[in-house]
Amino acid sequence: MEIRHLKIGLLYFPLLFFLGSCNDGKHQKTMSGHQYFLHTDHIGKKPLENDLVSYHIVQFQNGQQIFSTYETGRAKNYKMPSLDPGNDIKRQITPLTEALMLMSEGDSLTLWINQDALPENLRTEDELVFELKLLSVLNKSDQEKRGIAYKEKGNRLLELLEEQKAGFKNNALEKLIRDENGVGILWNKKGAGPKIDPKYPIGIHYIGQLQNDSSTFKNTYLENKPLEVRLGKNKLLPVLEKYLLQAAAADEFTIFLPYASAYGKAGNSGLGIPEEADLVFYIEVL
Repeated sequence: MEIRHLKIGLLYFPLLFFLGSCNDGKHQKTMSGHQYFLHTDHIGKKPLENDLVSYHIVQFQNGQQIFSTYETGRAKNYKMPSLDPGNDIKRQITPLTEALMLMSEGDSLTLWINQDALPENLRTEDELVFELKLLSVLNKSDQEKRGIAYKEKGNRLLELLEEQKAGFKNNALEKLIRDENGVGILWNKKGAGPKIDPKYPIGIHYIGQLQNDSSTFKNTYLENKPLEVRLGKNKLLPVLEKYLLQAAAADEFTIFLPYASAYGKAGNSGLGIPEEADLVFYIEVL
């Protein structure tokens, strides 16, 4: 067991005992007074301080579903907070954090928000219910391993892009699709997830390069920091948005852009992109 877990157990584990002690036989209450029902109770990792958790969530407001990560195809990622034992613990965690602390990997839980238990400035007349499913819990060591894996993939993709750029230059990419503007797209991997819905933010890993050399102006794999963006907000090049709207979760594709479809004659000095620069992107939808 990690020393970190021994240390935070002095705070988290008694808190977990308290959270699960308010039981009427069917439904239980969190420390803050929100009712919950644990549908499954697996023996597995429970979220601890600074762990990174991944979970699906469905939100209901007054009996109507208003959000679902199942529909977006992208689970939520959340870093568990550090708790200060010198301050009121109930003021340091949200109802969703309380619920996640009660779960183990694979568990499903329903949470009913008690408006009276919320700070007065957050109370509404709405009835709020959340359905949660905890997918994974990554401690610091797990997070470091995942970061290393992404960096290794980022380096492999740099080599792949060099091969694809050579094939594009020599018209040797058999599965390349070109549009009327000279944009070329190559689908490297088709995922099984749902199509991207512009109503919800998406996460992407990507590499951006100049076509005529190996200059890389962005590689989120090496940075271990995917981009989260909502389409239709002018945060990406229009041509990238166009093809992302044709993509689904877990898709990976390479897209070749003539300068007219990228940053034009002026380029983008802030990104280190020169004038009239043809670009290539490798994009992975998370």
